[in-house]
Amino acid sequence: MSEEQARINGSTKVVERTKPTLVTVGKRRIVSSFRWNNDCIADLLIEKHNRWHTIADLTRAAYGQTTIKGKQRVRQKLSGLAHTLAAREAVLVVTYEGPHNRAAQVKVADFDTEQDRLNALDRLKTMKKRRDVSDTTYAKFVALVEQKIAAA
Repeated sequence: MSEEQARINGSTKVVERTKPTLVTVGKRRIVSSFRWNNDCIADLLIEKHNRWHTIADLTRAAYGQTTIKGKQRVRQKLSGLAHTLAAREAVLVVTYEGPHNRAAQVKVADFDTEQDRLNALDRLKTMKKRRDVSDTTYAKFVALVEQKIAAA
Protein backbone atom coordinates (compact mmCIF):
# COMPACT_ATOMS: atom_id res chain seq x y z
CA MET A 1 0.00 0.00 0.00
CA SER A 2 1.46 3.33 -1.00
CA GLU A 3 1.57 6.34 1.31
CA GLU A 4 -1.11 8.10 -0.72
CA GLN A 5 -3.47 5.13 -0.42
CA ALA A 6 -2.75 4.95 3.31
CA ARG A 7 -3.72 8.61 3.71
CA ILE A 8 -6.93 8.06 1.73
CA ASN A 9 -7.88 5.09 3.90
CA GLY A 10 -7.03 7.03 7.06
CA SER A 11 -4.28 4.62 7.99
CA THR A 12 -0.73 5.74 8.60
CA LYS A 13 0.51 2.36 9.76
CA VAL A 14 3.00 0.67 7.43
CA VAL A 15 3.18 -3.08 7.83
CA GLU A 16 6.40 -4.82 6.93
CA ARG A 17 6.46 -8.49 6.19
CA THR A 18 9.03 -10.64 7.90
CA LYS A 19 10.94 -13.26 5.98
CA PRO A 20 9.92 -16.84 6.72
CA THR A 21 12.37 -18.92 8.73
CA LEU A 22 12.75 -22.53 9.74
CA VAL A 23 11.22 -23.23 13.13
CA THR A 24 11.22 -26.40 15.19
CA VAL A 25 7.83 -27.84 16.10
CA GLY A 26 8.23 -31.03 18.10
CA LYS A 27 10.88 -32.98 16.21
CA ARG A 28 10.19 -31.39 12.82
CA ARG A 29 11.64 -28.32 11.13
CA ILE A 30 8.99 -26.36 9.20
CA VAL A 31 8.73 -23.04 7.41
CA SER A 32 7.21 -20.43 9.71
CA SER A 33 4.79 -19.10 7.08
CA PHE A 34 3.50 -22.55 6.00
CA ARG A 35 4.31 -21.57 2.41
CA TRP A 36 7.04 -22.66 0.05
CA ASN A 37 10.22 -20.64 0.42
CA ASN A 38 13.27 -21.67 -1.61
CA ASP A 39 15.72 -20.19 0.89
CA CYS A 40 14.19 -21.99 3.88
CA ILE A 41 13.95 -25.34 2.10
CA ALA A 42 17.53 -24.91 0.84
CA ASP A 43 18.62 -24.27 4.44
CA LEU A 44 16.84 -27.45 5.52
CA LEU A 45 18.49 -29.54 2.79
CA ILE A 46 21.95 -28.14 3.51
CA GLU A 47 21.43 -28.63 7.24
CA LYS A 48 20.61 -32.31 6.70
CA HIS A 49 22.73 -32.87 3.60
CA ASN A 50 23.70 -36.46 4.32
CA ARG A 51 20.24 -37.97 3.89
CA TRP A 52 17.58 -38.34 1.23
CA HIS A 53 14.40 -36.29 1.71
CA THR A 54 11.18 -37.60 0.21
CA ILE A 55 8.77 -35.28 -1.51
CA ALA A 56 6.40 -35.89 1.41
CA ASP A 57 9.10 -34.66 3.84
CA LEU A 58 9.50 -31.43 1.89
CA THR A 59 5.73 -31.02 1.64
CA ARG A 60 5.41 -31.41 5.40
CA ALA A 61 8.23 -28.93 6.00
CA ALA A 62 6.80 -26.33 3.62
CA TYR A 63 3.05 -26.65 4.13
CA GLY A 64 2.75 -28.37 7.53
CA GLN A 65 0.94 -31.39 6.10
CA THR A 66 1.26 -33.92 3.32
CA THR A 67 -1.41 -33.86 0.65
CA ILE A 68 -1.43 -34.92 -2.98
CA LYS A 69 -1.84 -31.31 -4.11
CA GLY A 70 1.02 -30.26 -1.83
CA LYS A 71 3.32 -32.89 -3.31
CA GLN A 72 2.43 -31.67 -6.80
CA ARG A 73 3.34 -28.12 -5.79
CA VAL A 74 6.66 -29.27 -4.31
CA ARG A 75 7.56 -31.13 -7.50
CA GLN A 76 6.84 -27.96 -9.49
CA LYS A 77 9.14 -25.95 -7.22
CA LEU A 78 12.18 -28.27 -7.51
CA SER A 79 13.66 -26.36 -10.44
CA GLY A 80 13.66 -23.10 -8.49
CA LEU A 81 15.12 -24.92 -5.50
CA ALA A 82 17.94 -26.25 -7.70
CA HIS A 83 18.71 -22.67 -8.79
CA THR A 84 18.74 -21.45 -5.18
CA LEU A 85 21.10 -24.25 -4.16
CA ALA A 86 23.34 -23.59 -7.17
CA ALA A 87 23.68 -19.98 -6.04
CA ARG A 88 24.96 -21.42 -2.75
CA GLU A 89 27.30 -23.73 -4.67
CA ALA A 90 25.37 -26.88 -3.84
CA VAL A 91 23.86 -29.34 -6.31
CA LEU A 92 20.37 -30.78 -5.91
CA VAL A 93 20.08 -34.45 -6.84
CA VAL A 94 16.62 -35.84 -7.62
CA THR A 95 15.59 -39.48 -7.98
CA TYR A 96 12.63 -40.33 -10.18
CA GLU A 97 10.46 -43.41 -9.84
CA GLY A 98 7.04 -44.82 -10.52
CA PRO A 99 5.11 -45.34 -13.72
CA HIS A 100 5.00 -41.59 -14.46
CA ASN A 101 8.67 -41.01 -13.58
CA ARG A 102 7.81 -38.52 -10.85
CA ALA A 103 10.34 -36.97 -8.51
CA ALA A 104 10.49 -39.14 -5.39
CA GLN A 105 13.49 -38.01 -3.32
CA VAL A 106 15.95 -35.14 -3.22
CA LYS A 107 19.33 -34.61 -1.64
CA VAL A 108 22.19 -32.14 -1.71
CA ALA A 109 24.98 -33.98 -3.51
CA ASP A 110 27.99 -35.00 -1.44
CA PHE A 111 30.80 -35.31 -3.96
CA ASP A 112 32.95 -37.44 -1.65
CA THR A 113 30.79 -40.46 -2.49
CA GLU A 114 30.86 -42.07 -5.90
CA GLN A 115 27.09 -42.61 -5.98
CA ASP A 116 26.34 -38.92 -5.42
CA ARG A 117 28.80 -37.95 -8.18
CA LEU A 118 26.97 -40.28 -10.57
CA ASN A 119 23.60 -38.92 -9.39
CA ALA A 120 24.77 -35.35 -10.05
CA LEU A 121 25.90 -36.26 -13.56
CA ASP A 122 22.55 -38.01 -14.16
CA ARG A 123 20.80 -34.86 -12.93
CA LEU A 124 22.69 -32.84 -15.54
CA LYS A 125 21.61 -35.26 -18.28
CA THR A 126 18.01 -35.02 -17.09
CA MET A 127 18.14 -31.23 -17.04
CA LYS A 128 19.41 -31.17 -20.61
CA LYS A 129 16.90 -33.76 -21.79
CA ARG A 130 13.88 -32.09 -20.16
CA ARG A 131 15.12 -28.59 -21.04
CA ASP A 132 14.65 -27.49 -17.45
CA VAL A 133 17.05 -24.57 -17.85
CA SER A 134 18.48 -22.33 -20.55
CA ASP A 135 21.80 -23.11 -22.19
CA THR A 136 23.70 -20.50 -20.17
CA THR A 137 22.24 -21.74 -16.90
CA TYR A 138 23.00 -25.32 -17.93
CA ALA A 139 26.61 -24.31 -18.56
CA LYS A 140 26.77 -22.84 -15.04
CA PHE A 141 25.45 -26.09 -13.57
CA VAL A 142 27.99 -28.12 -15.57
CA ALA A 143 30.83 -25.86 -14.38
CA LEU A 144 29.65 -26.17 -10.77
CA VAL A 145 29.48 -29.99 -10.92
CA GLU A 146 32.88 -30.23 -12.62
CA GLN A 147 34.36 -27.91 -9.98
CA LYS A 148 32.90 -30.01 -7.15
CA ILE A 149 34.09 -33.29 -8.71
CA ALA A 150 37.60 -31.88 -9.19
CA ALA A 151 37.69 -30.69 -5.57
CA ALA A 152 36.58 -34.08 -4.20
